[in-house]
Amino acid sequence: FEFGGRVWTLSFRSLPEFGDSSQKQKPYFVAIAGVLSSMLLAAFVGWMSLLQRRRIRAAVRLAQDAEAQNREEERRRQDQLLRESESRFRTVMENIPNIAVQAYSMDGTVTFWNQASVDLYGYSAEEAIGANLLDLIIPTEMRAEVTSAMELMKTTGHPIPAGELPLRTKSGSRIPVLSSHALVKHISREFELFCLDTDLSEIREAEKQLRKLSLAVEQSP
Repeated sequence: FEFGGRVWTLSFRSLPEFGDSSQKQKPYFVAIAGVLSSMLLAAFVGWMSLLQRRRIRAAVRLAQDAEAQNREEERRRQDQLLRESESRFRTVMENIPNIAVQAYSMDGTVTFWNQASVDLYGYSAEEAIGANLLDLIIPTEMRAEVTSAMELMKTTGHPIPAGELPLRTKSGSRIPVLSSHALVKHISREFELFCLDTDLSEIREAEKQLRKLSLAVEQSP
């Protein structure tokens, strides 16, 4: 190369000692290079494996989240259907003529009281709902029996058979009713007892008049 107006030539050569030394150390360098390559390869494989595991965990979490979301959406859909079904059911019960329909939680608290119940027992819906049936329409001497029946239905999940009962009105008078019972699982997953009461007063009065007539006929000359 040119520098300072002159042409310079550089030559390189290794000393014999260096050549001998490099030949002697070549296996050592090869071993070191092999170890380093193995370490780098192992680190790369480990990193790729870790990345793959993270991807798998992320995919599993996404699948679980999607499944949980689907379950929640299905639960909400079922709850909405139950609410709509319950609303239709109560609308039907409210408008049934001449059949007094009441609903009770299993401790006896009134949760539903249709217009026919108002007409039969004398309590308005505002008075009845939230009160206990024992305090409204159950005569004192029947309270222990009714309490036991409620506990039995709560335990077994089966309603007691229909039967004739002498129940009490707001005025304190007794009225004979044919009382039928149904257990319905509420949207809260708790049972609710529905009672359907039919006034037997007219039938009993007709029977009474028939007996009087029969007696009169028998005693006539």
